[in-house]
Amino acid sequence: MSSKLPRSRTSPVLITIQRWHLSSIMANAEPQERSISTSIAGMEQLLMSEKILIDTVEKYADELQAKVNALKNLVNDLRKENDKGIQNPETYLHNPLNGFSLIRRMYYEWNNIEMYMEKPVGESHIEVIRSYRPEMPTSNDITEASEAIHRLQTTYDMRIDDVVKGILNGKQYNAKLSSVDCYFMGLHLVSKKNFYLAGFWLYNAIENYKNTDYYKIIDYGRDKPNALYADVLAKQVRFNDASSVTKPNPSAYELGCRGLYDNKPSQLYCIYNTTTSAFLRIAPLKMEILRLEPYMVLFHDIISDQEILDLQTLARPNLKRATVYSKSESKSVVADKRTSKFSWFQDNTSNTTIRLNQRIRDMTGFDIQGSEMLQVMNYGLGGHYDTHFDFFNVSDTSEVVQLNGNRIATVLFYMSDVEQGGATVFPNIKTAVFPRKGTAVMWYNLNNKVEGDWLTLHAACPVIVGSKWVCNKWIRSKAQMFRKPCYK
Repeated sequence: MSSKLPRSRTSPVLITIQRWHLSSIMANAEPQERSISTSIAGMEQLLMSEKILIDTVEKYADELQAKVNALKNLVNDLRKENDKGIQNPETYLHNPLNGFSLIRRMYYEWNNIEMYMEKPVGESHIEVIRSYRPEMPTSNDITEASEAIHRLQTTYDMRIDDVVKGILNGKQYNAKLSSVDCYFMGLHLVSKKNFYLAGFWLYNAIENYKNTDYYKIIDYGRDKPNALYADVLAKQVRFNDASSVTKPNPSAYELGCRGLYDNKPSQLYCIYNTTTSAFLRIAPLKMEILRLEPYMVLFHDIISDQEILDLQTLARPNLKRATVYSKSESKSVVADKRTSKFSWFQDNTSNTTIRLNQRIRDMTGFDIQGSEMLQVMNYGLGGHYDTHFDFFNVSDTSEVVQLNGNRIATVLFYMSDVEQGGATVFPNIKTAVFPRKGTAVMWYNLNNKVEGDWLTLHAACPVIVGSKWVCNKWIRSKAQMFRKPCYK
């Protein structure tokens, strides 16, 4: 569908089909939660839409060029005849045939030439582009994308000029940011009153500016970054902004994301788990014990490539902006601290989900009756989840925990390798787990009193390069009455 574009005589029906193509891409996405940048899967669809638009512009240019070529050929034909007369007007006009042809041309042809020149060109192609306007990224999308780049730069302490050149966390990639990209980053940081970092971005915008037709068409001149840079420099000398020049010390969270925890040799070990369930006696699981307080283990080769593909296929059409639980509102809400998209699946959605839930029983020894559904997530541009606890910090009578209890444990499957970034870090215990396809980390969120364990504070670090897919299940506590004895 996407490889076939309307010709110059595109009918309204074909334009409707083009619009349907993009509408199908955006199915299940409500306007207020599109958040294109928060999922790599969503951006893949946007890339395909851009290809359609580029092809449409090319066809428009071809149609314009065809008109230019026709007019140039017309000029050649007319000039050839006119030059004959201009060289010797008397001799030329003495011939009645030449005189008649001249009058006829001036009477009939130039009126039609004028109408041909005024005739609009490529209207059908313009209509195709116009039909995509409702599906274009919004101001909120560009804000989220800009904040994602800012988050990567600050979390991993990357030099802005390196980022512009495509050097991400010390590694050179076949990508770079243009002058207009840098200008928009500067605009974003100015809106946040971060004039210090905005100055670096705008300086790069000016340094990388080139006077091209591309910038002329998109109405981006050197005057724009120049004016904003001058304004930023003026603001930086103000006393109130002086503190922004001093770089703060990295937080424990940032140190973990950068791989700078002082990881001492573990006194723990790897085992083949044969005891958590009877089934494991014949099919043991590879298990690495990471910590005992809080209890945390890493399973290896725990989910197959086919199972991962099945879950991703199920999730893609239904991905929605991830939310966090708001204690004040007693419901889940969209928040900047969590930028990803997710999809929930009932335990019996497919053979894969049934099999995975049984495996979680074998991995944990827990009864998952009353636990939450499987959640598949895809992180997008700089996708992250800021420091948080999985357990609900509420009373036992709160509606969110009254029926099935609190989240006693988290099981997190890594469904993709991530080239850079994307670690799960626990700042309070200086532990970081980096995503590796086919592994899963499991930890207890509650202590033996079935109270929230504050050591389990954790975060998903921003993804620098790659597409991070994970699947998790939160296991509730009430069903574990006879599975995990506790004391009061």
